[in-house]
Amino acid sequence: MTGQDAMRRQMEWHHLRLTAGSHAGSVTLSDAEDGRPLGTLTVDFPTPWVPGPATLDDDEFEWQWTRDDQPADDATAPAHLSSTRPSSTDLLSSHQPSTRQPDSTRATVRISTQPGFSLRVALATHAATVAVEPPTLLWTPPGPARRWVGGSSALLVLDDRPGDGLVTAAHLSHGQAWPDEAGTTPPPSRTRTPGGSATHRIALGPPLLTLTPERGYSTTWVIERFASLMNATSTLPGWLPPDCTPRAGEPLFIDLPDAAVTGDVEIVTDEHGTQLSAAGGTHDIGIHGPGIDSSFTITWNAGTDRVLRDVAAAILGQVDPRTARGSDAALIDRADTAHLIPHDDAERFLDDFFQELSDAPPGNSIAPEATAALLHWAFADATRMAAALQRLDGLAPGPGPMLAWLSASLAARAAMLDFDATVPMDPHDPLCGALHAILTRADSPTPAVWQTIGLLHGPLPGPLPDGDSVRTAQACAILALAPTNWQVEQRLGASLAHEIEDTRAWLAASSPDGPTLSWLLWA
Repeated sequence: MTGQDAMRRQMEWHHLRLTAGSHAGSVTLSDAEDGRPLGTLTVDFPTPWVPGPATLDDDEFEWQWTRDDQPADDATAPAHLSSTRPSSTDLLSSHQPSTRQPDSTRATVRISTQPGFSLRVALATHAATVAVEPPTLLWTPPGPARRWVGGSSALLVLDDRPGDGLVTAAHLSHGQAWPDEAGTTPPPSRTRTPGGSATHRIALGPPLLTLTPERGYSTTWVIERFASLMNATSTLPGWLPPDCTPRAGEPLFIDLPDAAVTGDVEIVTDEHGTQLSAAGGTHDIGIHGPGIDSSFTITWNAGTDRVLRDVAAAILGQVDPRTARGSDAALIDRADTAHLIPHDDAERFLDDFFQELSDAPPGNSIAPEATAALLHWAFADATRMAAALQRLDGLAPGPGPMLAWLSASLAARAAMLDFDATVPMDPHDPLCGALHAILTRADSPTPAVWQTIGLLHGPLPGPLPDGDSVRTAQACAILALAPTNWQVEQRLGASLAHEIEDTRAWLAASSPDGPTLSWLLWA
């Protein structure tokens, strides 16, 4: 490739550099100022779409796809369907004409930086009538991604720059975008790459697109820069409730008197709009009205006591303490402290669990989330306490072990015992970096702190930014220790304590596993 060809494969827009990938319809985004990779955007067309010519200029990338389609009088089904949906023979009449028109259906993907930064996808056909599935937008960032994909409205945060809070976000200005049936594809291993990337899949239209020579389909995303995440939410529709994590039972009002509102919540409608409420949990809400076909998600915050009580009771009734997991012991200890289960039952469980651990060889480590429970159990006995601290020496680096080390350090100081174990910090993990900034009393949030804040739920009525619930719970535990004088409200639109509480509510409502709930309640 010549230097000129390489230049044609790149565009720049403000601080962003866009590089066309080898896959048709794919670009890699990076920060041209500091070199940070931001992620890869790909518009993906399934078989039988065939990629055609590409035009790569210094202010516009364009790709084309074609497919041969059979005209159909009945446009209720696509000409090509995935195996997860009904076959075309189930939905199309067996009397359809068999004549195919070469390249009868075309698609164009255009990414432009002039006059503004936009992504446009357009589909058109020369056949009488064809029905196709929409293409899929794939977004693969190096870490967590805030997004809300709600049909006729959507917002995808492409970058939340840790240093100054500058946000680059794509918002839907035309067409539709829905969560793809395949959902979010997690990385192969989050244990090897802290906060590793995931691919977020967005269907660029309803499940079925009906195309005619007179009517095609297009969708457009506009990419803009905002001073902060809070400023980026200005692109959200005005009818959205201002708070997507209300208290249990607190009503929310949808100011759309002409819209139909659906959901498994209490709904009261009058001439002014619709009022929603629920006793707790996460609920999907649908909005259908003039110019609106949308959905969003709300979690009514019912706290964590009920979840903890139910889980702890199940552990006491079903789990042998001698073979229990560390998270089981942590949850029993936490529920006992909160007076949610019988104290005698909890005490017997913890005695059996930790006695089994004490009898194990010294090299047998304890799950980091069980450290606080171990220290509570051993604290009144100097011999037990010394043995517990010895077992916590030499933990593998990571945010969980680093929190365990902190628990051990504080307990050793209270017991007037020595604990000089090396801090198990992973220098490449932003969660460890955030905890280090807190423990060393940094004057203001460091980039690692902002990266960790990026795991919190935030202001969008969609899923948590990271599918790794354990890391999100650990982020809550770490950030709960942050100094109260750190200024975050201007960027987040809320206090750090508020964002942590909201994130805990979303995690607690998601039927968390034992390790997640243990870290969620860590103290």
